[in-house]
Amino acid sequence: MGRLIGNLGIGVSNLNNEPRINERAAFVIDGSNFYYSLQGSGISKGHLNFKRLAEHLAMDRAIVSLEFFICSVQPADSPETQKQRRFFSELHKSGVKIREGTLVQRQRRCPACGAVENFRQEKGVDVLLAITMAKLATENRTDVIYLLSCDADFVPVVNYVRGLGKKVFLVAPKGSKYGTLGKACNAAIPVDQMTVNECQAY
Repeated sequence: MGRLIGNLGIGVSNLNNEPRINERAAFVIDGSNFYYSLQGSGISKGHLNFKRLAEHLAMDRAIVSLEFFICSVQPADSPETQKQRRFFSELHKSGVKIREGTLVQRQRRCPACGAVENFRQEKGVDVLLAITMAKLATENRTDVIYLLSCDADFVPVVNYVRGLGKKVFLVAPKGSKYGTLGKACNAAIPVDQMTVNECQAY
């Protein structure tokens, strides 16, 4: 069962009191989930530099992979898309690999009034992230995987990765709800506003 590390600075440096030298670390970031989890916890993302956050969390572990999973918004000429492209450019410059799923249009009807609502839904992001975690473990490319998400759908792949002898640390906004996912991981590391502020791009 995973354990909650209360203070980020102390918690990471003494995580499980395990040796970190020569350990390899991989980071997988569930982009939308992590963003909305920050928002739901009242933490302002600002211009968070995920490379700096990864280095802060990894301590003296060698970062071998840093991947950000997200969908491109549509249409291509919208202000939202232009903003996302600038964000993608900053990720790329900092050495973060972007892995994209597909954003699809959906409709749902209110059972009470019959009103139809249009909404967008990510497809393929969770599967792509889970496959990446499994490959990192089976190909022995890392010793530790840092999972930035609060999505309980990742519990099966976390169990699979740990079954191969790898460690999985959950990284989630302080105050967010991650329930069974946190229990499945070796430890849960809360990220607070101070940590986010310290890891800003500028």
